[in-house]
Amino acid sequence: MVLKKKGGRERMGTQALTYFKDRYRDYAWEPLANRSSTSIRSVYRLVRDGVPAFYIKIYDPATPVQKLVNRLRPRTLHEARMLERLRRSGMRVPGVAAHLRCGPSSALVTEAVEPVRRLWDLDRGAQASILLDMAVALLQKGFFYTDLHAGNVLLDQDSRPVLIDAYEIKPLARIRRRHVIELISQVQSGYGLGDRDVGAALARLPGQPGDTARLIGRIKRRAAELHARRVRRWIRRSLSDGSFSRRERGDGYTALVNRRFAVDIPGALAGLAPANHPAPVVAGERAYSFYPFARVGWWTTPGAIQAWKGLLTLVFNMVPCVEPVAAVVRNDRSSALITAPAHDVPDLEAWLRRGFESMEYPEKRRCAAALGGIIGDLHAKNIHHDGLVCSRLALGLDPLRVVFLPSAGVRQRRSLSLEERLRALTRFDQSLPVAVGRTLKLAFLKAYAQATGDDLRQVARGAPMTGR
Repeated sequence: MVLKKKGGRERMGTQALTYFKDRYRDYAWEPLANRSSTSIRSVYRLVRDGVPAFYIKIYDPATPVQKLVNRLRPRTLHEARMLERLRRSGMRVPGVAAHLRCGPSSALVTEAVEPVRRLWDLDRGAQASILLDMAVALLQKGFFYTDLHAGNVLLDQDSRPVLIDAYEIKPLARIRRRHVIELISQVQSGYGLGDRDVGAALARLPGQPGDTARLIGRIKRRAAELHARRVRRWIRRSLSDGSFSRRERGDGYTALVNRRFAVDIPGALAGLAPANHPAPVVAGERAYSFYPFARVGWWTTPGAIQAWKGLLTLVFNMVPCVEPVAAVVRNDRSSALITAPAHDVPDLEAWLRRGFESMEYPEKRRCAAALGGIIGDLHAKNIHHDGLVCSRLALGLDPLRVVFLPSAGVRQRRSLSLEERLRALTRFDQSLPVAVGRTLKLAFLKAYAQATGDDLRQVARGAPMTGR
């Protein structure tokens, strides 16, 4: 079905949406996602009498090149054809109800799968198992997919997975090893599958001879690259209106606000006492932690934005840290980071000064192992933290918890050499405000080496092992 204008040219965007809505005027249109400033896709649920009937995915090109490409080869038409091919192969996908065009814009209408649950609602183990099975099924049927993740899979009323996004799917005459590595790596990158699970999946694929252990190693390396790339993309999107954050402009400031929080930014700014150190503030009905940063020049990224990106690097890598709430930049280029409450847990430096000597030895050993594990996990994910010192970590008991506090010097790299990591451990050791004996440091290094996969003896030779 092609929708055309009756006479003359019309501006795209709102007019195209009006055309599509006119075709389904008897349905209520419910937007499903916050559209970022760079996105050309919008998704709506079409509801009648309170029951979802269709979903419509609209591609609305913004640039001349995008408009030309979508006129010649509409993305939605390609996806409609892939959905039909998948359906014929036996994969569970939504039925295609219509394909619509309006100038360079196009839309795909699919039948609603109801009742339905999101794959996100299951625990991570179940998500990983379903996605791994779907990856194997796609490869067995001769399909390659570059966008396999939990957001593209729903569960029907019988808890069977339904693939709802097929634009990135390509049918191939022959599935090669690189296709296997790439597709399995997408699941591995999000869930950290065990070697046994990956090996069992590979055994179900025909024509995969050779060293399975070596193949699993290649999958792991590619998974790390994919995850780091995805994190960078999520962080870029967080700097504008999108699914994670919204941009707020007020009197004398601009803010990025986590959509999970309804924080009163003017109230937070007004309630902060003049200080150069973190402080608790009340904004609306909740209390938050407030981290101020000094003014910077126009060519320098404000400290709050750097810390915002650093926290999100940790959040998206599932490293325990305080939750980012907002990053505020004032017109004078001073800035402030607002986080979920962190003032109820002291930073490690203050905690050690106050209570280390009175702790029982088993508790000290447990804390040392916890610190080694969390720093090892950080380095295993190639995250460089140039402020890895006691004051940037918080430690609490009952239950034992270790979390990273905000820092402007957190970056995820392609790799971290052993030398770089050992220097970071040395710097952390030097920041300890108390004398820590060799036995506790060994407990720390054992947990660290277990997290990173390093040889303990090699780490122990390069890292400080003597008390101060």
